[in-house]
Amino acid sequence: MSKDKQRKHFDKGKHQYPGHLVLNPPRHTERELALVMAPLRQGRLKDGVADFGAGSGRLTIALLRNNIRTTAVDISRRSLQELMALAKRIGKTNYLRTAGRLDKGPYRAIAGTDILHHVDIGKYLPIFSRHLDKDGLIVFSEPNAWNPAWYLFLTVRSSWEVEKGILQCTYFNLQGTLRRAGFGRVRITGFGLLPPPLLNWSPPLAKLNYFLGNCPFLKMFAYRFIIEGRK
Repeated sequence: MSKDKQRKHFDKGKHQYPGHLVLNPPRHTERELALVMAPLRQGRLKDGVADFGAGSGRLTIALLRNNIRTTAVDISRRSLQELMALAKRIGKTNYLRTAGRLDKGPYRAIAGTDILHHVDIGKYLPIFSRHLDKDGLIVFSEPNAWNPAWYLFLTVRSSWEVEKGILQCTYFNLQGTLRRAGFGRVRITGFGLLPPPLLNWSPPLAKLNYFLGNCPFLKMFAYRFIIEGRK
């Protein structure tokens, strides 16, 4: 999908992550964001983090709540307006900058959720590498193309034209593309085997699901991947 079509798609409120869930994320989202943010809480990374594909703030708000200075990057101006409104509600606008693209750098880290499958990762991962400083870090949370639950979800709730980039997001393709882009230290963590939202009602089953999703071999079929790469 072209950038213009993506912009028009995500400018529509119904295609943005709901504000009430940004401010009060469900249990599985809290755990997912905690995994993404764990390396970003390290001392030298507390400044200079870019949230690429920030949308209405699913990750950005969590970063701001941890007093991490963040540049929220998104092609949708309306999404960034919604994000700024949420940042005002939590009193963290002094930690936030918005931009339509990665226009400054170098960044100490670039992070994001549900964005890599909307771009050509073979093109964008090298761009991220160039925008990072020495020993820079990327961390992303993405759906796994080898988990069949996503195809049911996309059929019922979304558009294949918008989401077809999910086919890039397999364990081996992500690992290989990251290394070709200059990331020598790559770590991919599996997040759940079954869709985690289905198990929020039972903490013991949720814990088992997270364990299975990151087991050797089973990890390749995890519901999501938490992708970390260092230069």
